[in-house]
Amino acid sequence: MKKIIKNILLLFASIMLIIACEKEVSRSNPITPKPTGGTLFISSTPSGAKIYLDGKNTGLVTPDSLTWLEVKKYDVILKKELYLDTTFQVVVKENVTRKIDINFNLNPKMWGSITCQTTPDQARVILNGKDTGKRTSTTIDSLLPGKYIVKYIAENARADSSVITVSSGQNSLSLVVLLDTTYWVDYNQHTSNIPNYTYKKIIIDNNDNIWLGSLQNGLTKFDGNTWTNFNIENSGLVSNNIIEMKLGPNKHLWVCTQSGLCEYDGIIWKSYKMSDGTGLPSNLINDITFDIDGNPIVATDKGLAKYMNNSWEVFKFKLEFPSSFPENYGSNQNYFTSIDVDVNGNWWATRIRNGIAYWNGNNWFNYFTYPDEEGLDNNIYYSIVRHAGNEIWFGHRINSINGATVGLSSYINNQFDKFSYSEFFSVDINSIRIKSNMEKWIATSQGLFSFVNYSAIQKYSKQNTPLATNDIQDVAFDSKGNVWVVTAFYGIYKYKIGQE
Repeated sequence: MKKIIKNILLLFASIMLIIACEKEVSRSNPITPKPTGGTLFISSTPSGAKIYLDGKNTGLVTPDSLTWLEVKKYDVILKKELYLDTTFQVVVKENVTRKIDINFNLNPKMWGSITCQTTPDQARVILNGKDTGKRTSTTIDSLLPGKYIVKYIAENARADSSVITVSSGQNSLSLVVLLDTTYWVDYNQHTSNIPNYTYKKIIIDNNDNIWLGSLQNGLTKFDGNTWTNFNIENSGLVSNNIIEMKLGPNKHLWVCTQSGLCEYDGIIWKSYKMSDGTGLPSNLINDITFDIDGNPIVATDKGLAKYMNNSWEVFKFKLEFPSSFPENYGSNQNYFTSIDVDVNGNWWATRIRNGIAYWNGNNWFNYFTYPDEEGLDNNIYYSIVRHAGNEIWFGHRINSINGATVGLSSYINNQFDKFSYSEFFSVDINSIRIKSNMEKWIATSQGLFSFVNYSAIQKYSKQNTPLATNDIQDVAFDSKGNVWVVTAFYGIYKYKIGQE
């Protein structure tokens, strides 16, 4: 019995040994024959050319190596965007690395050219920032393939550029129409570094700096080269919504906002608000002017106020309205929209629907626009008052629901006139500016108008000027007599009126 068990154990041990030996043999790697053939290394200037071998795309680009190639002659094609294909033959030898370098740029067949044309011609040609010394029309030869920025500069024209792609053996045309700036120069985000388009007001100081008041982005200064933005975060402005601006007799810039009044002397900002304890009746400042002593007077929604001796004197009114006026005419009667002081020191102030307040230094007078015989224009919305010598001009807002259709009216020779100015019927008046020669410039929703005598009125619109819109917000004049025009959402324009 013991002998049988011993034999079984020996048999089992033998089987296990055999299995172990078989596993050991199965882990051995097969012998692989050593590859044969040659290597081809291809580089190019510029790099990145696709490599084709015997007409087939290898999937490789220069510089790269093709290994274990069969020993024979190959046709090689290099394909590079914008360049002509380059073809050559190469013989691959056993165990030899063949190196090929192709410089596309040395082959004149790879070069291209640009023909430069402008309207008007004779513009200087600037290629990638360098003056070529050429003027249009001209052709620039011997250019390597690629993209080029061609800039054109001409007298009395807006400089402009085009991006041109040059390909091997091809001539590319760069044709640009330059905007004529003999009389009109546009400043927008395509032609300048102007910060935004939402400007409403403009003032030009004694140094010909342009100041622009924005609807929502504060104040912008343009010195002829640089645009600088002032807002509530980087200056003493109390609001980014600019309602009106004026230069004071002290040459300071005064800025009216919905959150108070600001004064800027070029270095220091000063603000005036209800919270400062000086008696300002409201933070909503619609307009500002100055009396003959240089004291500021503001028009607010809570009355007029004059600043003197570090405090505000407030003027409010309680008026008796004619029986022909609806009861609601008496509401908000101290909501003043504009204020001006004429050459004799008299105050003129306008209210939305409550007529005109007039102060002659001793007494207040109130003028209303009464209904005419046909019952028309019985509800004029007064928004602006400006004087031109002894003439007083009023701008109005149009409200068809209440029958307000008069755009412009005047007070001349002790007489109000609202019927003579038919050009402005049903037209919103956005601004009235007066040049020193008594010339009135009226910015409106339907274009820009100018006249000394109304019979010789001139109109500027997108129909007869480069203006992109007829909605003109404001206008101002620099020391050279140029007219600067603020549009609604189309930037600003300079009209070089002295060039005509």
